[in-house]
Parts: sequence; structure tokens; C-alpha cells
Amino acid sequence: PATSQNFQGILDNGTLIPPDINGAVGTSYTIETTNQQFNIYNKSSGSLNSTVSITTLFAPSGLSGYYDPHVIYDPTADRFVICIDAGGGTASNPSYFALAVSASGDPTGSWYIYKVECTPSATSDFMDYPMLGFSSSWIVMTGNDFPSSGSNTTHIYVWPKSTLYAGGAGTATTFVDATNILVSPASTYDAGVSTVYMVSDYNGNSGGNGYVNIGTITGT
Repeated sequence: PATSQNFQGILDNGTLIPPDINGAVGTSYTIETTNQQFNIYNKSSGSLNSTVSITTLFAPSGLSGYYDPHVIYDPTADRFVICIDAGGGTASNPSYFALAVSASGDPTGSWYIYKVECTPSATSDFMDYPMLGFSSSWIVMTGNDFPSSGSNTTHIYVWPKSTLYAGGAGTATTFVDATNILVSPASTYDAGVSTVYMVSDYNGNSGGNGYVNIGTITGT
């Protein structure tokens, strides 16, 4: 079928490489995130509703140096969720992940802002490649830990969705996967499925046979 709307998104200003473009479509709005700004568009007309400064949105976190945003829309609860990296991976400026959750399905309204220090016991580690997913029960964020020495690992952060959507405590349960990197949690659009599935590359395409790892987050 033909597209229902075609409209110009954010134009790259050439100052940030790569621009890290992502988007999510809700009931009435479309959000585009990049490293330079976030734009909110009217879904039915494609008109620009507002341009959101990244530093302004995440100001309650007290962080700086934001990069690599991702946005998802959860239709089971009518919410937008944005994750982003912050900090620099040094002892004086450790790596953080920040999370923004819309208080309703209207992203022009209020947002709840959360943060988590990625490697408090190894502040010189650099965290990158944040990925975001959800199920009926959980919000899941993953990222790659690049240590100053040793092998890369994946950190997995799990929040109860109901707590974040109510503006409650942003305490995450953290897991470390030492065998996989670039672990991608799925966005689960079935309101009856609480399991979060995660996929990562296993061996590229060795010998013409490529494999993936599939993991799950279950339980309490």
C-alpha cells in the first residue's frame, strides 16, 4: 500500500557522526530521536509539533554528554520510552544510561526521568550501544561494556514496567552476560506475554551457516 504520510524528518547538521536516527509511532504522535535533537510530529498530518532539546529533557538526571538515543512506543500502555548514553567512561565522568518515560501517550506532556550508573565498580569502563525492549511486565535495556582491559561484556538492566510508568523508584535489576555482545531485547506487543526475548549474533556467518543466540528474561 502507499504511504499515508510523507514528511521531512530531522536534517543532519553535520556536527555529530553518526547522527543515530531512531523513531517510534504512537496513537497520535511520531517521535524521531537523533544525537542532535528530538522532534515530535503530528501523526495524521506529519506537521512538526515541537523540537525537544536532549539536555532539557534529561536535565533532572543531572547528567551530560548524551549520545546514541533509542525510542520505542508501548501500545499496551500508550507510552513512549527513550533511552540514551551519558558520561564519558572515566573515573571523574563515569558512564550512565538515562531513561525517559512519557507520563501518558502525549509526548508533549510530562516525562519521568531515570538514570543508572553502568559500572560503579569500574568507572573507567565505557558503555555503548544501548538497546531497548519491553514486555507486559518489564522494560529492558542492554549495553556493551568496553573495559580498559579484558573482554567486552553485555550489561542488562530490568525495570518493572508498572513502577516506571507510575513515576516510581527507578531501581533496576542488573545482569552481566560475559558471553554475548550487542544483545537486543525484543519489543513485545502482546499484552499477555511477560517474557522478554533477547537476540544476539552467535557466529556471524561461519562456513555459510549463521546462528543467533536467543535468551529470555522471566520470573520476578
